[in-house]
Amino acid sequence: MPVVSVIIPAFRAQATIARAIRSVLDQSIDDWEAIVEADDEIDYATALKHAGVNDSRIRFMSTGRVGSGCHHARNFGLASARGDFIAALDADDLFLPTRLANLLPLASKEGASADNRRVVDDVTGHEICLAFGEDLAQRPLSLQVCSMCLFLYSRWSPANMPSRA
Repeated sequence: MPVVSVIIPAFRAQATIARAIRSVLDQSIDDWEAIVEADDEIDYATALKHAGVNDSRIRFMSTGRVGSGCHHARNFGLASARGDFIAALDADDLFLPTRLANLLPLASKEGASADNRRVVDDVTGHEICLAFGEDLAQRPLSLQVCSMCLFLYSRWSPANMPSRA
């Protein structure tokens, strides 16, 4: 079983999914799985193979729907996750190489950990802003963890997991 399951909802993500997956492959820890949860009719496994991305830790699932929403796709991915911790990654975003390694110790101790999202211009690579301002570290954890995309958390009991049905 992997320590971390990275759930990646994908809808019309052909142009960005390889970059997102490569950022998971580049993590400084290796004990993860990535779940690409298609919310369209795209075969992301084939798309990634054409982009030169192939790793046995990447699993491909489908919501069986088209455009049901990233929240729905995340819940389906969550139902398939095998990791002790869950991290969300949008198909058009990326992780810095030490993100999971930095968040995992605190999540192990506290049950969840959060960081701040940098908004970066894709063309220039320049930081535009921080999603939650400079005072994120001063906020209580309950306020820091306000977006599925920002944190790593310990998964809850299987009885509370969404069904794939």
